[in-house]
Amino acid sequence: MRKSFIIALILAIVPFALLSAGQAVWRLVRAHDAAREALVSAAYASTGRESNILAGAEALLRSMETQDAVRAGGPACSDVLAAAIDGMSYVSNMSRLDAGGRILCAARPIPEAARDRSGQDWWAQLQARQAFIISEQHTAVTTGRPVLTAAIPLLTPDGRPDGALALGISVDFLAGLMRDHRLPEGAFAALIDTGGRVIASSDAPLAAALFAAPLETEDEKLNRARDAEGSVWLLALAPIGAGDLRLAFAERETSLFAWSYVDVAATIVLPLVMAAFAFVAIWYAANRYVLRWITYLERVARAYGKGHFALRPAAAAAEAPPEIRHLASAMGDMAENIRQRDASLRQALDQRTLMLREIHHRVKNNLQIVGSLLQIEARRVEEPAAREALKITQTRINAIALAHRVLEEVDAQTVVNLERLLGELAQLLHDAFSAQRYAEGVTVDAPRLLIETDIAVPLALLLVEQVAAISRDAIAAGQPQLDLAIKAASDGAALTLTLAFDDPQGLAAERKLSSFAEAYLRQLRGHAAHASEAGRAVVRFTFPQRTAFAERLSG
Repeated sequence: MRKSFIIALILAIVPFALLSAGQAVWRLVRAHDAAREALVSAAYASTGRESNILAGAEALLRSMETQDAVRAGGPACSDVLAAAIDGMSYVSNMSRLDAGGRILCAARPIPEAARDRSGQDWWAQLQARQAFIISEQHTAVTTGRPVLTAAIPLLTPDGRPDGALALGISVDFLAGLMRDHRLPEGAFAALIDTGGRVIASSDAPLAAALFAAPLETEDEKLNRARDAEGSVWLLALAPIGAGDLRLAFAERETSLFAWSYVDVAATIVLPLVMAAFAFVAIWYAANRYVLRWITYLERVARAYGKGHFALRPAAAAAEAPPEIRHLASAMGDMAENIRQRDASLRQALDQRTLMLREIHHRVKNNLQIVGSLLQIEARRVEEPAAREALKITQTRINAIALAHRVLEEVDAQTVVNLERLLGELAQLLHDAFSAQRYAEGVTVDAPRLLIETDIAVPLALLLVEQVAAISRDAIAAGQPQLDLAIKAASDGAALTLTLAFDDPQGLAAERKLSSFAEAYLRQLRGHAAHASEAGRAVVRFTFPQRTAFAERLSG
């Protein structure tokens, strides 16, 4: 395999090919950038006469802005405006408008019905910008010819709107300027308005084809369009005046970059052919001797990861290079060892689970026998205090037996479902105290948490001790019923166990925990708190976060 790769690497002259290709690309990029910059420069250089026209229009409007007769809009206004545009062939008309967009006076007569210009797009554009504007192309009222409207806003001395001055620029005149442009061979120029419509161009059919669809953006300076034959043109757009008009200067992409392609072909084609041959040789060698075998062994490893150890890659890799064969044989041996070890571990685990279940079963049975003996003994004892003590002891033993019974019935022998434990413990308390109706109808609200055995047993005994103490207090006070509720909650930081019961006389707040309850609480590293809420006593036990009850069951 190593010799094959050495031969392939000798054939691969990639560094030299890449160096030659990089130089060619760099030269091509430089040539393209230079051509693009030249196109943009030509576009800006071609805007001179059009820019002068627009600058002259703005200067004329600014000069009329200072004329009192024009600002007053009186009878002398029309004469002043007519004298101002006399001899200007590119101006079709000039007018003074009031703040509402109505023409007060004009250099050339305007029909009364056409004096309201407030509905024109250029009037809305002027009101929004409040600066010199050039409108899109529209038809003049006086001449019926296409014009562009140049306008400036007028303000009163105190800064309030006072109308505008507007001037019509002949599109026919601008078209003549465009036709007079001296363009390089194959180049094209067009004047377009803010709406992207062609106002004038050096080639009307070509302009219609190039601007028939929205331009494609080439980069931040150039755009791309196609003519009727599908040829690609690169266009540079140069703003004129305030930017309301733009001059588009374009050349065919093939003409613009044609000279650079021959140079690039001579510089890049041969190195690329050599590099391609080298890559083919390397790929063939790598695929035949390395890649396909590595891919196969990767599939085998994924199968092993899913527990399927029946695959034996050594036989399939008989035609592989020696290194691959050795690796495949090692993987097969490893899979067999893992399979045997897993079988041994599963057997040991099954035996351990069976033994633990048997232990829990026997412990439960023994505890139930002890509980039954205590029950028999309690029936024989006549003294109430002794009988009550035996009954409490029996309940404690039954609580421990309950935890072992739950453990016996689950697959995991070291954890208990808290929701199930509290539910069955509530039934146990009901059976133990229902004769006096103190624990009758116990309600349980608990999350589905897993707790360890060393937590479950003292927790169950703590509940038995507390319920027994509550029952004794209720009996002594002559209370008919407790209406006991048990609630468990976990917020991830602590486990809270709450006992709520009827306590009309407020006895729970004065009673301390028994020595047994204190011992169980210390074992669980928790603390207790008493409260009274609406005639019901609340005993709240809080235990710090431990892994014993940190795992929440899904579902």
